[in-house]
Amino acid sequence: MSVGSPFNASFVRVTARLLLVTLFLIGLVRAVRYGIYVFIRVQNPFDAQYLESAMVHFAWRVQHGVSLYPDWEHYPYVANFYAPLSFVIIGMIGRALGTNIHGLYVIGRSVSVVSVLATTLVVGFVLKRRYGALPALFGMLLTLGVCPQFGPGVMTRPDALADCLGLTGFLLAGGRRRTTATAGALVLYLAAMTKQTALVYLAAAALGLCIEGRTRRSLTLLLAVASALLVTVLVVRWAIEPNFVRCLLGESTTPFRFHCWWSTVRDVASIDPEFFVLSAAGVALWSTGPRREPGLAALAVLLLAASVLTAAKCGSGTNYFLGVSSVAALAGGALWSEMTLPNSRPKVWQLLAATAVGGGLLLSTKASGAYAQLAHLDRMLSTSKETVDLHHRLYRTAENPSSHLLTDDGMIDIHQGERTVFADPYRFKLMVETGQINPARLRQMIADSHYELIITSKDLFADDYSSYDFGLPGVLAKEARLHYEPVGQLYGRFFYSKRAQSSPH
Repeated sequence: MSVGSPFNASFVRVTARLLLVTLFLIGLVRAVRYGIYVFIRVQNPFDAQYLESAMVHFAWRVQHGVSLYPDWEHYPYVANFYAPLSFVIIGMIGRALGTNIHGLYVIGRSVSVVSVLATTLVVGFVLKRRYGALPALFGMLLTLGVCPQFGPGVMTRPDALADCLGLTGFLLAGGRRRTTATAGALVLYLAAMTKQTALVYLAAAALGLCIEGRTRRSLTLLLAVASALLVTVLVVRWAIEPNFVRCLLGESTTPFRFHCWWSTVRDVASIDPEFFVLSAAGVALWSTGPRREPGLAALAVLLLAASVLTAAKCGSGTNYFLGVSSVAALAGGALWSEMTLPNSRPKVWQLLAATAVGGGLLLSTKASGAYAQLAHLDRMLSTSKETVDLHHRLYRTAENPSSHLLTDDGMIDIHQGERTVFADPYRFKLMVETGQINPARLRQMIADSHYELIITSKDLFADDYSSYDFGLPGVLAKEARLHYEPVGQLYGRFFYSKRAQSSPH
């Protein structure tokens, strides 16, 4: 029987549909596991990570009317290199509710989760209009439970909000009506004011319009958004935050290293390889055929390229691929539609792509189960009476204006309010060791035994403390060992007090 016979064509179509149904069910399981993870994480601020505590501190500064962009080169060394919108939203909600730092964690995490769900709805809306209900449902499932969401998608961070605004603005900017395009420009402006990397959506929108032959619209969009951003930056710089420009450009000083790139790309490829498969499939589908979408093809290429390249930055993580996951979901819906067209047989490459997506979904579904289990374990450990009591005692100590406390634990550090030393231990150590910060004053304060207590999240006297990314920089750790001695260890915290021969300056 020939390959092109009606029997074979029917068999291939049935096989393709069974494959897609299988992918749908696996995606559903993954989405449910993600929902469980979100439920566990959102209300448990005691499991915060170092990057999240810094973001909460920035929101706290907005809430209390403190400068959001302090001079990070001088003590205290709080460096905020992010655009402000996310922190303004969280801080203003916190101010309206009169919440404490724990409340800011919950508010910030809720904003991220709502942003993820809003992105899911945007993906579903677009796919429903272009391809129908089933592709839309499938695409929506593909947006939930991907590895970048197990962290940044449920943390007090600007990533999820920036990508939600960026994708929405991109889609609106390509609209035919002037009002729709204007709304798109506004949303793209807001995305860039949430996180600078969201400018990739503006570039993709402009490139897509050029490819479609709408060069005038493309140039107008670029000029309008760029002008609005420039005016905003200048006004804020001269009227509100003198360090605004320096801080926005500060991220460019972060070094790029191969091991950071390899670690991040390896993590994404080992958990969600379908990002790469679906991005390639999307470019193929949107570049040719009767339903061409050159704008989406441009977005897929630029987002993937930007994510892979910026993953080499020190401190990079899977959050750089959060936007790629949304485009992959759009491509998944397009692939579903192409494989289920009536009176047509799926192409070989489409079947192979769908099979590869299935493998990726299985990997990420397995990982999502592990994340949910770890979150449950963290919740049990971090919310036990003993642990909560310890946290509250440490937080009260940090909040006491008369106390002098130094810690490499960002969760504790930010409870010092304006006395917060650096908030983000990873960034602070990196900036000291790359010569961007000279911690001479802090070193002298340690030498003078200014601090009554030093608390670390790893043994300061351990041989491998210097290789601990979230510890005190080597020059400060060495000084601390000379003037402080261990007094105890409790629940993963190490405590040090002044040596007997040391006396305050």
